[in-house]
Amino acid sequence: MQYKHVSIAVAGLAIASFALAGCSSGGSDDASAPAPSRTAAAEQSTPTPTASKPAAASGVVTVTSDQIVDDQMGHTVQADEIVRNFPWSSAQAGLADRDDNEQILVHVKVTAGDRFYSTMDCLPIRVQAHGSTETYTSQGTTSVIEDDMQAAGYPALESIDQGESGEGWCAYSVTNPTDVLDLEYHRNAAASNDGTQITEQDFFSVMTPS
Repeated sequence: MQYKHVSIAVAGLAIASFALAGCSSGGSDDASAPAPSRTAAAEQSTPTPTASKPAAASGVVTVTSDQIVDDQMGHTVQADEIVRNFPWSSAQAGLADRDDNEQILVHVKVTAGDRFYSTMDCLPIRVQAHGSTETYTSQGTTSVIEDDMQAAGYPALESIDQGESGEGWCAYSVTNPTDVLDLEYHRNAAASNDGTQITEQDFFSVMTPS
């Protein structure tokens, strides 16, 4: 497969939705761009970090979830397993002290689209309470507890290169979580050097315990 090495300048303050080669951090927001839209696309456990995969895996809950397809970038994301109440690390005292937060792991299968020179990882993905419309209801924690995840048998999702597929675990601190959770994928607005305009959009898929 031959990829189009098209560079993209991101419009906004941060590249949360994808990593791009040759992108500019000096872009400005496009006021005329469409507002983000919502697209439809457990048993409790407290796993203890351990080198033994079977013991840690007892906290896994299988979920059914529709695949999220990014129609412009070509990325896809689908969740198939979650772990509830994953232990907080010593570096997460602030989050652990809040009684409205729960640390949740989600196993995702990801494909990075081949339309642009970009990658996919845990950054544009979120987990939140089902049907939540509030912003910042989920905070990525993978980078903080990646070692704990690995020790417990939940290896973190690594960066997936353009046109490639992979799978792994991502961690999130979820505010006011519900029994049924939503998987969110956020795409930032951007512009490619061939004139293609990429709009900002949020995609959602319900993760139902099966």
